[in-house]
Amino acid sequence: MISLVRKQRESINIWAGFVDALSALLVVIIFLLMVFVISQFFLRETLMSRDKALDTLNMQIQKLSEVLALEKKMTGELKDDISRLTVQLESSLAKSMGLEERLKEQQTIAKENMGQLLLREEELEQERELTIKQRDELALLNQQIYALREQLSIIASELELTKEREKVAKIKVDELGKKLNIAMASKLQELANYRSEFFGRLKKVLGDRADIKIIGDRFVFQSEVLFDTASSEIQEDGKSQLQKVAQTLQEISTEFPTDLEWILRIDGHTDERPIQSERFASNWELSSARAISVVKFFLSQGIDPKRLAAAGFGSTHPITEKKTEKAYRQNRRIEIKLTQH
Repeated sequence: MISLVRKQRESINIWAGFVDALSALLVVIIFLLMVFVISQFFLRETLMSRDKALDTLNMQIQKLSEVLALEKKMTGELKDDISRLTVQLESSLAKSMGLEERLKEQQTIAKENMGQLLLREEELEQERELTIKQRDELALLNQQIYALREQLSIIASELELTKEREKVAKIKVDELGKKLNIAMASKLQELANYRSEFFGRLKKVLGDRADIKIIGDRFVFQSEVLFDTASSEIQEDGKSQLQKVAQTLQEISTEFPTDLEWILRIDGHTDERPIQSERFASNWELSSARAISVVKFFLSQGIDPKRLAAAGFGSTHPITEKKTEKAYRQNRRIEIKLTQH
């Protein structure tokens, strides 16, 4: 009896421990689920904030693209109008020619029908009695002639309207062309006036020197004024002369209208004799390097880089074709030209 009671007590104690273990395990699982749910919540908030930032950036990019497209559209508006009117004019001409051909065809058909009608009327006059069928045929023929005349009238009206539209379109194209030519001529004349004033001031500042000349629309420096032989380094005396040019340009550029697209182009030229230098493989490299040196000097003097351009021509554009030392000196030069974009 005592042994049986002891066994029952041991069985009851084991079951209580098992229940406690399951409870503890359930608490741990619930805790882990809560941690997982909270982490998922914060992760979702982070992803949503990143998506919102990405959407904002995409909208800004789209707005910038729209602004750029609008500006390009405005710059090409005048050319687009001219192209569109030209296409309309060509279309009107083609349509006018087509209407004229249709009118001729209809007139030919009308003449043929009129001839047939006359013949038919003569035949009917010869007959004393008209049958019902013959009367119907005559009525139908009269209706066809009337409809044909209406068509001819409509075609003629369309032809006149097309000619009027053609005249209006041609007048518009001519007016736009005149306005464009006047605007371009005005800008070119304006630039020419400022170029003359610029060269005039340069002439006063640099003085009357034989190695610095004005040829056409260019200010020409002999290479010896700025560089040593086979070198692209500007001499001190050359820097002094170029400094005067830069100062004069800065003074006169303040008077230029803001919408005047001007640029100062620096062209390098050499004589035809091949260069023998480790640094420069040919006269192309030498002329380009000298032009670039002048541009860099102007940049150091505060000239806007958007207003400068450099080009090297080697010996391809000589002033004179003579083979004398004097001719070679004339061909070795730096040309400064105030021109338009």
